[in-house]
Amino acid sequence: MHRRLIVVLTVALVLAASCGGPRASPDRTPVLRTTPTPGAPAVPTSARVAIIAAPIPTGPTPSTTGMVEARALHSATLLPGGLVLVAGGAGVTETLASAEIYGPDTGTWSTTGSMAQARAGHTATLLNDGRVLVIGGIGADESLASAEFYDPSTGTWSPAGRMAQERRYHAATLLTDDRVLVSGGSAVTGSGEFASSELYDPSDATWEPTGTMTQARFRHTATLLQDGRVLVAGGGKQGGLLNSAELYDPATGAWTSTDSMARTRYSHTATLLPDGKVLVEEGTLGELYDAETGEWSIAGKLEVPCFRRVATLLHDGRVLTVGGTRDVARPSADVYDPATGRWSQVSSMSQARYLHTATLLPDGRVLVTGGRDQQSLPISSVEVFDPDTGTWSSP
Repeated sequence: MHRRLIVVLTVALVLAASCGGPRASPDRTPVLRTTPTPGAPAVPTSARVAIIAAPIPTGPTPSTTGMVEARALHSATLLPGGLVLVAGGAGVTETLASAEIYGPDTGTWSTTGSMAQARAGHTATLLNDGRVLVIGGIGADESLASAEFYDPSTGTWSPAGRMAQERRYHAATLLTDDRVLVSGGSAVTGSGEFASSELYDPSDATWEPTGTMTQARFRHTATLLQDGRVLVAGGGKQGGLLNSAELYDPATGAWTSTDSMARTRYSHTATLLPDGKVLVEEGTLGELYDAETGEWSIAGKLEVPCFRRVATLLHDGRVLTVGGTRDVARPSADVYDPATGRWSQVSSMSQARYLHTATLLPDGRVLVTGGRDQQSLPISSVEVFDPDTGTWSSP
């Protein structure tokens, strides 16, 4: 097992997004410093192997009360076989390189191999061969250009090359041809946000530039449409927020503008519905994008305004949004029903949280992990939502 990076916290400033007045500047996430252990070995490149369902756990006795480590700005990915991989994030005193596995059948958490680079605010994409590609994020005093693979068959990480541009708060989208599109993002210092985009090809483990977006942006959404194009919407830029949207065509590598949303959105949600439309949500207003007409329409209003929610498409076609912040972290949850075009409140979580994750499990339940609480501290607690009963429980 490779030696873990020792991480030293130098700056931790967390400001919750405000509601009811002007929204705060988009970029308000703490900058964390990481320092590698002197002489720590690099992670060797590993050959591809057949994917199996069970990763190799390491470390302490599995936890049944929550994650092994408190974390926010982490990633959570459903693996083949139904296990959930949680990786990285901002911990209580450090940026994390650690990763852990959740087993829905047992309700337990176990540690697995650690990444070579501590990172938060990254993306994690499940590839068609079963590996997980983690890209970019916040490392030390700068955004990261590095990427890593997690192999569930061995429970270990290996290098996946470097992007041409370091990025945090970017978007990563798996295309229909197995390539991964990375768009936008920002730097911790100096460079602001980016309009550039890159493609990763897992067949030959290479990165290459592709078209440039019409608008530089970060904390936007990027949704694969049913026709293979990618819809990018909203996000932040220096000095403001965006309501613009654009489309990426993998056949040409070009971006084109499309209809703008009714309002600016940042750190919002975007969910592809079974009918091919895209639901976006933030604050109190939902909107739908129709890929056939290229137009947006209003998709109902939520009773309680909240920002930085997390959305999950349920097995029955409804959309669950949970948590978020309105001055402080909130525990609320809402469900959108495309059949009626209406939002309805469901039972709240026991723990208020934002900068958390929500993962649809194979049995239709939704696993919510970590985030920051009402004191803006990272938490390890987890909860599971049952759509059949509309209630929450501990795993």
